[in-house]
Amino acid sequence: MSSIRRLTVLLLASGLMLTPGLGTTASAAQSGHEKNVIKLVNAERTERDRVALKSQRCLQRYADSWARSMARKQSLQHRSSSSLRRVMSTCELRGIGENIAYGYGSSRAVVNAWMDSPGHRANILRSSYRRTGVGAYRDADGRLYHAQLFGTPR
Repeated sequence: MSSIRRLTVLLLASGLMLTPGLGTTASAAQSGHEKNVIKLVNAERTERDRVALKSQRCLQRYADSWARSMARKQSLQHRSSSSLRRVMSTCELRGIGENIAYGYGSSRAVVNAWMDSPGHRANILRSSYRRTGVGAYRDADGRLYHAQLFGTPR
């Protein structure tokens, strides 16, 4: 299956439409909250005999950027397929997935919500994924927006 077709299948399976740290800074450094999301996602993965994901700086920058953008616009929206292809190319990946959420006040709450959603759960547990990046930002009303990217290295 071609990488574009695989991307489309992943997007559709995750409920994505084909149509970017906790806080307000542009830093790509992970906050404790973002690290905890990865820790909890990895607990879900290892509990099911999947390899733990490693943080990738490139994916982290894109996740931070998207979470910040959604929070500023107060709009929950998946990246377009062309944007995800750019992330794949820039981060040297052959596969990519994305989970987004808003309104969950803790890392445990957002991971639980993703695990309760078949498409988001599939991204978390996809065995081909080995890399990740997580962004979390608050909007003007204090609501948290999350973006998690998953990647399969080349």
